[in-house]
Amino acid sequence: MRKQIVYILCGLPFSGKTRLAKKLTEKFNFSHLNVDDLVKARDKNGAVSEEEWKRVFTESYKKLEVLLKNGKSVMFDATNYTKSVRDQLREVALRNKVGVKVIFLDIPKETAKERLKENRILNKRKDVLSSDFKEVVDNFEKPTEEENVIVYKQEPLESWIEQNIV
Repeated sequence: MRKQIVYILCGLPFSGKTRLAKKLTEKFNFSHLNVDDLVKARDKNGAVSEEEWKRVFTESYKKLEVLLKNGKSVMFDATNYTKSVRDQLREVALRNKVGVKVIFLDIPKETAKERLKENRILNKRKDVLSSDFKEVVDNFEKPTEEENVIVYKQEPLESWIEQNIV
């Protein structure tokens, strides 16, 4: 039986976090807690205020707590771009005696910017305001080794999974 764990996805907007989370969730039957989905459920299609973000993250932490109490391993899907945000998730996991791993999707910011531009043309997913994108890029704190980090650099997924998740 696999040990219960919270996987904290971490990366720039358009780094592939949700795509990776969906693949891992499907393969391992993890629960997928996507902050963008919580925003969408609140009917927020445009700008999200700082207060609204706080409410969404408070709601996400409560949902995480419920999933952990129900014995689920969870893919927590958000940029999680500062250590303090990741530390809050660690606190929830610690309260529930659950392990934590950070999956850092390490892509160059130029690649993320290109994907943002492409998305604005193709409209495949919710747009990210330029100001929000800049906020994340300018204040991004790469996770350190002490955070129990696994780095994903867009390599072939199956071999990466075998080396890091299984």
